Amino acid sequence: MTDIFDPNLNPEEVRDLPAAKRIPYIRHIRLRYPRYDTILKQIRHCYDSNDISADPGCLLLVGPTGAGKTTLLEVFLQEHPRTVTEETKITPVLMSTVDVPATVGNFASGILRDLGDPRSFRGTIRDRLHRIEKFIQDCGVKMLILDETQHIVDRDSDKVLRTVSDGLKGMIKRHHLACVLSGLQDDAERVVESNPQLARLFPDRTILAPFIWNQDDPDTIKEWRDLLRQLEKALPLRENSRLSNRDMAWRIHFATDGLMGFLMTLIREATYRTIMSSQEYIDEQLLAEVFAERLAGKRRGIPNPFVDSAPAYISPKRREKARKLALAAQLCHE
Repeated sequence: MTDIFDPNLNPEEVRDLPAAKRIPYIRHIRLRYPRYDTILKQIRHCYDSNDISADPGCLLLVGPTGAGKTTLLEVFLQEHPRTVTEETKITPVLMSTVDVPATVGNFASGILRDLGDPRSFRGTIRDRLHRIEKFIQDCGVKMLILDETQHIVDRDSDKVLRTVSDGLKGMIKRHHLACVLSGLQDDAERVVESNPQLARLFPDRTILAPFIWNQDDPDTIKEWRDLLRQLEKALPLRENSRLSNRDMAWRIHFATDGLMGFLMTLIREATYRTIMSSQEYIDEQLLAEVFAERLAGKRRGIPNPFVDSAPAYISPKRREKARKLALAAQLCHE
């Protein structure tokens, strides 16, 4: 089996490859959909307009775990790759993930690490912060992206939150950096709101929400089925799996809660097993196996929707309430 991946091949060309050579393309499947493109345009605007605006272009991106925030940010990052010169690595967009615990020292070291500093965890905090400033200038950083921003919120001390948010504000303003902060909604907003000067730089939050299946709103169902049609077109399989069929689309939504993370885990793994079994379409048996093994149905309080008849429809509000009750019961049991 080869792991050679050619990004220049389109889906039709990939499907013409022998089965073993199609495997590497599974993990590279990326979907573009309207709400995704809207947010990507906002990030691009922050970056492109930063040189002409009085204030740095900033955006607060929030949403639940698995909504696709990190994937979206990585796509933008790929549009602005690093360039290696004799003197340095030009880094127009610096993306860094906030580590746990988010002490001031770890925060500084994480940024240095992603800037390529081999001494990222060495030196005093003052020294590390000074090196960040120098790297930003030397590497030509124009935008800072911080993912998992909610980690800055320290449950035991507000001092870390205040210190890091103040340092972040100073960094953005001194270097006129465009900035995207991404994380879970309540805590990520708290990071911004903890410093009035930082909050002034960010407009209202941008939410990347899960897809909804609401029978009282046909547009929500159409949006989900359109997404599944697009996903099927991107799969390296030669036969139609009919993922967007209304019955199948509902089962998949029930299994994934409309979250891109769960959806891609389900379909990527099912695609891999399909190819390995010399089959060219995904069937319910494969989806049932992947759901049971990879999507934590018991912990989430969700029965396997790919076994027997389709699960009964539950309104989004009732389903959210049931999910919270199941999670609370699981935590009590543990």
